[in-house]
Amino acid sequence: MKKFEIGDSVQLKKGVIEPYQRIFDLSGWQGRIIKTFNEECMECGHKQRYIIVEYDSITLRQMTDEYILSMINEGIDIANSEHLIKDVVPVSPRDTEKETLEVRMELYKKYDWD
Repeated sequence: MKKFEIGDSVQLKKGVIEPYQRIFDLSGWQGRIIKTFNEECMECGHKQRYIIVEYDSITLRQMTDEYILSMINEGIDIANSEHLIKDVVPVSPRDTEKETLEVRMELYKKYDWD
């Protein structure tokens, strides 16, 4: 398995579901890894490797109002989410970190998110 590092660009595999409410399909969403960590799985008792993906500007612009409002109503940041490392594949970046930040700030302002 590839060793992912902070800053690597990744794409979520087909069938990956949003981890918080578990109602949105995130297949194909892309972004950069901003954190990696190990955590014990409550169900199986084994340590699992996780990453936090900060979505790129293209993914942020493709998010639906339904998704954004649902996350905001639950107090969940729309800009990133946590996933098992097995749920991503490496890809080339589609934008810059600056572009991602600009789009994220636009969305936070549009949806009055602090």
